Amino acid sequence: MKTLLFEAKPQFRLIGLLHGLFGMLGRPGELPEIIKPFLVDLGEYISADGGCLLVAEESDRYHLVAEYGPSFLAERNSELTREVFQCQRPALSEEIDADGSRFFVVGVPLVNDGRLIGGMFFRRDSQTPSFQPSDFPFLGIIALPLAIHIENLEYARVNATRRAELEAVLASMADGLLVLDRNGKVRSFNQTFKDMVGGPADALFGSPWESFFSPQQEPFRLFNESLNRGERFSSKCKTFIARPPDFDGEAVHVALGMNTVVTQRNLVTGGVINIRDVSLDSQMDHLKDEFVATVSHELRTPLTTIHGFLEMMISRPIERKEQLTLLGVMYQETGRLERLINDLLEMSKIQSNRVEMHPRTFRLERLLNQAMRPFRVRHADTHRFSLEIEPPNGRIVADFDRLSQAVTNLIGNAVKYSPEGGEVSLRATREKGEWKIAVSDQGIGVPFKHLEKIFERFFRVNENQTAGSGLGLFITKQIIERHGGRISVESTLGKGTTFRISLGRNEKNSAR
Repeated sequence: MKTLLFEAKPQFRLIGLLHGLFGMLGRPGELPEIIKPFLVDLGEYISADGGCLLVAEESDRYHLVAEYGPSFLAERNSELTREVFQCQRPALSEEIDADGSRFFVVGVPLVNDGRLIGGMFFRRDSQTPSFQPSDFPFLGIIALPLAIHIENLEYARVNATRRAELEAVLASMADGLLVLDRNGKVRSFNQTFKDMVGGPADALFGSPWESFFSPQQEPFRLFNESLNRGERFSSKCKTFIARPPDFDGEAVHVALGMNTVVTQRNLVTGGVINIRDVSLDSQMDHLKDEFVATVSHELRTPLTTIHGFLEMMISRPIERKEQLTLLGVMYQETGRLERLINDLLEMSKIQSNRVEMHPRTFRLERLLNQAMRPFRVRHADTHRFSLEIEPPNGRIVADFDRLSQAVTNLIGNAVKYSPEGGEVSLRATREKGEWKIAVSDQGIGVPFKHLEKIFERFFRVNENQTAGSGLGLFITKQIIERHGGRISVESTLGKGTTFRISLGRNEKNSAR
């Protein structure tokens, strides 16, 4: 006659078993590593030769977490698993193995506060008495804390995953982020903010948030007062990242979005500040303002000249020689207007992606000679011009007019920024299927700090010394890139500048 499990094992051994089992659950590690030895020890205690544990997933699916001994849960156990998982009741089953031998199975649900966590199953071969309903209470005692532990581990895993995802999101944000407590002290921040302010991370924690910005604005005080009083607050303002007095770098202009953190119970627990670097936007606004002023001046100057000369010619008789002089000046000024308007139209086309390319095959020497010829005529008294091309009859596939426009811009730039004269050289060579075109001058050069900005819209190196819209190099770069090429610049103050173009790597623009 089979005795109950509680009666078959001495009381002290049961206490030792439970202590050992639940001690296992407290060990660090992944769930399968923890559960398998737990199952083995519990199975040995109840004379089982195999066991497994399944954890519930969404949509009534389950996955195997740990198993020992022969595999025994299969489709044929559907009645048993349905009783355990769907009805959440312990169940017994007698099964037949692949070799025809019988074995017995017991299954108990793992439930915590009405939530199904999974199921635990054990088997005995036919040489061992079968499981009985009287075994359910003991297994139930084990199942409840096991379900709680598995659920806690799953919560911890999900929270760790979400935390890692959140940290990855915060780390990849282009904006800086500050998390504050009710006293306005820094509790957390992301990498972007750390990079903005510099310095060690330890110096940021616990610091008053407003100490990182200067000058401080009125919304700063209102935000801190709202945090202290536990009131809702939301505001935006612009300021700069605070720097030490001896800092000689460029100021970082930032836009702040300040908000209190409010729980579902309408309690203010702290604050969060979004910090966006708007230095580039500020620079672009400044450049646009300068551009409007420049264009206004560039338009007004030739129009004033033309208007004045026309008024002079209308108001009194003028000799033929003086007429020709005045007409020559007006012709030059209308050309200046035409170039400015063309630059503006070209920029508009580029920004709206309406630039059409019409590539064809031609000799590069013809284009370079044509681009340089007008400058040789107009500036023969002040500059020397040289042209080298190797091979002389080399051919290229490109948009003739667009590429000519780009080269002309670079030659014009070389002449403009070498007011004392000197040599302007144009050299083209073909290397490994690429055309290399270099335009060099012996002019005033470009400061190193301006080199990375020189191809930006509206940018001019010497705003008050040279005329122009600040669009020529921007347009040139766009033309070269639309040919699949690259453009770069090298310069030394007082010695001159060289622009380098590379064309021909892609199939469409390959040199021939």
